[in-house]
Amino acid sequence: MTESAPSPQLQIIHVPSGTVLAEGPQGWGGIFSCEGNLYVPRQMMCGHYCRHNFILGFGWIRGLYVWMNLVLDGQHETSFMAWQPLLPNPMFWFLMFKIGFDPRHPELQVRQVTASAAQEAERVGS
Repeated sequence: MTESAPSPQLQIIHVPSGTVLAEGPQGWGGIFSCEGNLYVPRQMMCGHYCRHNFILGFGWIRGLYVWMNLVLDGQHETSFMAWQPLLPNPMFWFLMFKIGFDPRHPELQVRQVTASAAQEAERVGS
């Protein structure tokens, strides 16, 4: 029996602080790309860094959504870092409970790592 290749993992990192905001497998069951943005299920967020700021927006793919601010350690705050659909376009129902990030944001970096490298980093960190 041959060993399968490790599945690629994506990390979304806040560059100024070095904080990993989200980490998970790439694809439908994890972090996936739609319209050039990355959508992350809440269980793959690495902390409760995104806070709703209650400013609404509307787009034909996102539908009705609310913007979110990034708050780190109660000190550093970046406005409009992410969004969460409240009432998505019915054709894009799968965006409903996910948080969206724009990978082109100047304070974000998206890194692809293998699952074995992520497990090694976790082992060394603990």
